[in-house]
Amino acid sequence: LDWQSQLAAPAFARMVLLAPALSLTRTARMLRLLFWLPDRVSLPSLAPRSYRANWGSSVGAYRDLARSLTSLARGGFRHASSPALVLVDRRDELVSASGLRALAARPGFESWRVETLDNSGGSLPGRFHHMIYTEEALGRPAWALLEAAMRAHLGLR
Repeated sequence: LDWQSQLAAPAFARMVLLAPALSLTRTARMLRLLFWLPDRVSLPSLAPRSYRANWGSSVGAYRDLARSLTSLARGGFRHASSPALVLVDRRDELVSASGLRALAARPGFESWRVETLDNSGGSLPGRFHHMIYTEEALGRPAWALLEAAMRAHLGLR
């Protein structure tokens, strides 16, 4: 959304946002306490190895996320009013589902719909509520809800 806010007009007629980092949990916001560290320092990922693209995430990446959120807020979430389906696990460790609902309730976001998922049926070892992008992570019932909601939102019935 930060990228889209820099454009002259919205780039997308409709959006599907999976656990977007637009409202962070208290725990995720505490990562700011590490911003004194150099950008290159990485924090290890807690996700299963098969889901990782990298060993961890750099402090620089978290700093960039904070800058992006600040930029979006200062710009009034410009061009973010396109109809959006926002999907998040209600117990996401990083993204606040209630914060996303509050954002969607603001003027200009009337076309946003926040749907909470429950990955308690997932088969991954441990519980990683932020990971909602595979059937294995979500479990079949929640995956079916995600698929149906996305198809309906995008007009792909």
